[in-house]
Amino acid sequence: MTTVAILTDVHMREEYRSAVTETLKTIRVRLEQEEPAHVFVLGDIIQDSDDAATDRNHVARVADLLDGLPVTYLLGNHDTVSLSREDIGEILGQTEFRGRLDTGETPFVYLDTQRPDHRVIGNVGTEQREWLTKALEPGAVVLLHHPAGPAPIADNHWFWDAPARAFLSDQQAVLDVLCPDARATVNGHIHQTSAVQHRGVPHLSVNAVSKEHPDRPVTGTWALLDLDGPLTADLFVRDSHQQTISLE
Repeated sequence: MTTVAILTDVHMREEYRSAVTETLKTIRVRLEQEEPAHVFVLGDIIQDSDDAATDRNHVARVADLLDGLPVTYLLGNHDTVSLSREDIGEILGQTEFRGRLDTGETPFVYLDTQRPDHRVIGNVGTEQREWLTKALEPGAVVLLHHPAGPAPIADNHWFWDAPARAFLSDQQAVLDVLCPDARATVNGHIHQTSAVQHRGVPHLSVNAVSKEHPDRPVTGTWALLDLDGPLTADLFVRDSHQQTISLE
């Protein structure tokens, strides 16, 4: 069985540093049992603070906790407020935050949706969309921090009152590239799990490792994609399997 693990919205931060650390340790034990072919962290590695040194230490802490696993990191809107892409890349040992990685027979294409002005809303941009047109092939799974497709956010604590911030400013242009060739898109950012079929493509949002809701500051949610046969997502909370979502 070929699987890929998805973690997102770790939000390592001072207030819950110990709790997030212990949660990642628990998740790591389960990851070592599951032996996924790859692990993707879909951005918001940290909750930005007012201090670059603190943010640097928090990125390094997450990297240390996942060290030794085959990991690729994406960027979220909280990651580059006080740190540059180069700063983060140096800590993570990763020079690019967009690219393509083939896992078994499934290509994964990952995108950088973080805006230079650090706004919450995401953007892929003309240049990256042109690159995506060339990198995408039928059957690819596309990963990004912000949702590429629609998601039900009317009851979402973080975005119900400003829904545009939940998505990409160039969402329709991105969908024009992705649909219908992508096998699926997978994102974080909205701190909830949902699966929506749109324009012939399933769009999976994975809930946050932490900061799901003010009343649930550390939940430890993550997903394991099963690539063999019809695409499914097994959802976990820390080391406990919760449910399986069929995407195809």
